[in-house]
This record gives sequence, C-alpha cells and structure tokens, in this order.
Amino acid sequence: MSSQTDHEDHCLEILGKPWPEVHKWLDHYFIQVRGMAHRILLHHQMGIELGVTKFGEDARAALELHITDDFGRILNGPIEVAVALSDRGYDILSAQVLLDALWPGRFDLWDID
Repeated sequence: MSSQTDHEDHCLEILGKPWPEVHKWLDHYFIQVRGMAHRILLHHQMGIELGVTKFGEDARAALELHITDDFGRILNGPIEVAVALSDRGYDILSAQVLLDALWPGRFDLWDID
C-alpha cells in the first residue's frame, strides 16, 4: 500500500474511521528521505508508541494497520527496520540525520552490514 488514500480507505473499511492525520504523520519523513528508508523513522513499535502519545490510544489500531500494510509486519525499532531494508538492497543511510534528530545518539545505521 503506498498512497494516503489507500491507507485511509483501508482504515475506514477495517476500523470505521479513515485516520488521515495518522497516515500523514507516519509518512511525513518521506519528503526528506525518499523511498523505503523513510520507514526506518516511524514504521515500527517505537513509532507506534510515539503515535499513541501524539494521537491517543484510539489511534493505535490505525498506526498498526498502516505499518503492517506498508511493511508486512511490525518490528521493534529503527535498527530492525533498517536491517530488513538493507537485506533487501535498499539504501538506508539517508535516514541517519533524521534518526539522530528523532532519537539523538540512540541508533547508528553505519554499523549495519
């Protein structure tokens, strides 16, 4: 699933509400980190918890559905997503600067082989 409209339609079908603000927030780094690497920033369990803090517990299912639709599963955090993308041949290093801004000093994508 790739478009905001697709995510909204799926949420409306499954959850009864489109949750546009959730989908926009989860993908807002796409402008700065093109392609799949933007998923390193919020498409994981840590991102879900940030989203719940921002949008409330009612948004949890929409956050989980968006990530599952995009990535097929929910991984624990940025490194797990980066490893999965790296294993598929995607450039992950473009996310490092924003990762440092979001979680200062916690994750280093340069250490991933």
